[in-house]
Amino acid sequence: MRLVAETDEAAIDLVVELRKPIVLQGDRGLSQKGPEPGNASFYYSATRLEARGSVTVGEDVQSVAGSAWLDREWSTSALSGGQAGWDWFAIQLDDGRELMLYRLRRADGTTRRLGSDDVSYEPLRWWSSALSGVSYPVEWQLRIDPLDLELETTPMIDASELDLSVRYWEGAIRASGREGSKRVSGRGFLEMTGYQKPVPGSPLKGPTTFEVIQPP
Repeated sequence: MRLVAETDEAAIDLVVELRKPIVLQGDRGLSQKGPEPGNASFYYSATRLEARGSVTVGEDVQSVAGSAWLDREWSTSALSGGQAGWDWFAIQLDDGRELMLYRLRRADGTTRRLGSDDVSYEPLRWWSSALSGVSYPVEWQLRIDPLDLELETTPMIDASELDLSVRYWEGAIRASGREGSKRVSGRGFLEMTGYQKPVPGSPLKGPTTFEVIQPP
C-alpha cells in the first residue's frame, strides 16, 4: 500500500508492506464493546508493516524506513451508558512479537479486565494539558501474568492531546521491562479517552474529583 499526505508545512510519502499475517481481534474479528446486544465492532490489525519512503518538512526532504502498525475497525456504536472511556496499547517488541491490550473504563470507577485477572494496568505518571486542564496518565506499568511479562511504557511526547469531535490523548510510546528473567523492550502507540478536567485543588498525580467536560 502507498500512503501519501500533505499540508503546507509537511508531507509524507510511504510504501508499506505486510510482514505478518492479518490478526482478527476479539472473536474471529468481532470485538465486543459492551453488554448490550450488537454493541461491538469488526476489527483487524496488521501488527508488523515495513515502511519506506520520505518525510518532508518545509524544504527538507528525508528518506525514512521503519516499522508500522495498521488497525481497521468498524463500530456499531460508541461507549455504553456506564462506560467512561478506554486505554489502548499497541506495542511492537524488539524480539519480533507484538502486543495489543485495551480496557474499557466504567464511569463508576470499577474495572473489568479481559482474561479475568490475567492483565493489570497501573498509571505511574500523569500529564496535565495547559490548553484544556485535562490530566492523562501518560506512563503505565502493565502486567500480563500468564506470560510473566511486566512492561513500563513512557510517551515520546507528553503533549499528545487531540481536540477533534472528542478530546483525547494519542501518541507514540516506548516500552521496556522483563519477561521472566529476560529483558524486553519495544515501541508502540497509546490512545486514551474519557479523561476529565480535575476540579481546582485536586492532586495532579492522579485526579480524584472531576467536573464533566462535554464534547465540543
